[in-house]
Amino acid sequence: MRIFDDYTNRIKNVMQQPLYEHFEGRQRRQPVLAAMRDAEWSKPLDSLIPLQQELGTTPNYSLPLGAHPDFSYISTSETVERHYVASMFIDICNSTGLFRKYPPETVNYITSVIQKAAMHVCLICGGYIQRLHGDGMFVYFGRRGQEKRDAVQLGMLASSLVTYFVREELPKLFEEDGIERINTRIGFDFGDDDVVVWVKQGIGATSEVTTTSLHTSLAAKMQMSAANNGVVVGQHVLDIAGIETRFFTPVSQRTSKGPDAFIFPNYPAVGDGYRQYDFDWKAYLRSMNKFNQTPEGQLELKRSSDRVLRPELVAPRASTVRPYRP
Repeated sequence: MRIFDDYTNRIKNVMQQPLYEHFEGRQRRQPVLAAMRDAEWSKPLDSLIPLQQELGTTPNYSLPLGAHPDFSYISTSETVERHYVASMFIDICNSTGLFRKYPPETVNYITSVIQKAAMHVCLICGGYIQRLHGDGMFVYFGRRGQEKRDAVQLGMLASSLVTYFVREELPKLFEEDGIERINTRIGFDFGDDDVVVWVKQGIGATSEVTTTSLHTSLAAKMQMSAANNGVVVGQHVLDIAGIETRFFTPVSQRTSKGPDAFIFPNYPAVGDGYRQYDFDWKAYLRSMNKFNQTPEGQLELKRSSDRVLRPELVAPRASTVRPYRP
């Protein structure tokens, strides 16, 4: 089963529901579509569960917004803490085009499924949902005791999978129904312990525990620098992630505008300015040993028997087995 099948099927089923019903000789709008019941969405849909099993994560799907478990104490302690964070801003764009064909109930259902799929992917990849922005959302990656590289790599995987879902899976549904494409734009950056402060902002119950850092702010700005269905990352992501540089190109190469090489020019901490890069998420997914691509171009997890075995794991067993000779 492809990892987003259950999400696309939910959207397809709603798109196929009649918009009108006859009532006492008159037409009226279909008043209620399939409800977005919390209990039904309190964990990933079945097709996404194997990804969680593969990554071995144990997300808390009932965690409130902005309640990172390592820093929630700050809301009542009147303290601050310095700790790294990888910040991601996901913007879902062009959903307003759905209103050309569907009533608000249908539009809400479609956009909610897309957002929930993105939330589930980020949670499975170790992220924490900080807040929702309309159709989009802001996500933190990283926790106490987690290697910085692991947090960044999981964030890169999440950004790749969310973008893949919107770029490759959804158009097949929308084009059949004459709907304009929905797109994502994602910005992702990393701030280290010495430049990130976890703080409480707001008053009383109208407050949240969040981070203050240039690199938290730049994640949102990088989203605005991204192309449709693109991911833009900051220089620190390259420095920390340990991912091959072939997956990154300066934004200025796409735009042909020299200043676009920087998301924050004249930044003394790094010299001439803080650089931003387009991340080739599609090539990155193709390079991973976790996934297969179907003939239709869709993504599915590889069966364990299909994977290349790691020599360091095979060697101990292989040394005890004699070659077969007829």
